[in-house]
Amino acid sequence: MNWLKENKFLAGILVVLVLGIGVFGYLLMSARGKLASATEEYERQAQERTQLHGLKPYPSPENVKELMAQKEEATGKIIELHRSLAATELPIEPMTPVQFQDKLRAAVTEVTTLASGVPTELPGKFFLGFDRYETTTPDAPAAGPLGRELKAIQWLVTRFIENRASKISELNRDPLPEETGKSKEERPAPAAAKGAKGKAETPDVPLVVPHAIDIKVVGDPAGLRTVLNEIVSSKDQFYIIRHITFANEKEKAPSRVVATEPGAAGA
Repeated sequence: MNWLKENKFLAGILVVLVLGIGVFGYLLMSARGKLASATEEYERQAQERTQLHGLKPYPSPENVKELMAQKEEATGKIIELHRSLAATELPIEPMTPVQFQDKLRAAVTEVTTLASGVPTELPGKFFLGFDRYETTTPDAPAAGPLGRELKAIQWLVTRFIENRASKISELNRDPLPEETGKSKEERPAPAAAKGAKGKAETPDVPLVVPHAIDIKVVGDPAGLRTVLNEIVSSKDQFYIIRHITFANEKEKAPSRVVATEPGAAGA
């Protein structure tokens, strides 16, 4: 006791040290307990995961029946989509190569006359993307499909002109398979094919066969918005806008002019 009274400072340090060791020991034991619990939980979940990976579900009759029902439902929806797409496509009219060329010249005359009344500036020798057929006729198998595409393009160009586009500077289209001699990709018939057991089967052809058209137009933004709405809501032909770019006609903004009152100093 005498030593504690005589060395109060050292005694205080010893008391703090003893308390610190006790707190540290408690925290250490608590952390070890949490580590052991976490390790046990991790090993349990890892074991369950390993068991699940090794399981092979048995194809019970109920599961097979459910799977077949889902497959039949999906097949029906795909066939319905085929039918709806086939209904929103211009039909192919039988025609000879000469008849197509006559229709092309008539369409060019109609579009040119309409454009001159707005007026809408058209490219020189504008043949709606069918320039090669101005003087030559297409092959016989390509005449019908080309006639259908001519209708679709004429409708598209007419929409821009009627909405007062000031200029159509460019129009390009990809050749059809019939023009290049490649095998034709036919659109599936609205009625679905039947399998061996009389069940509907999905057609083995793509839902959509793309025919790309690129067009460059100058016009009022409000008119262009109207045309875009008409394109996506067309009921006679199925159009998809794949890429669109808007740009100002004048790339540079006008220079800033500071207005001053007449007669002001430094004017």
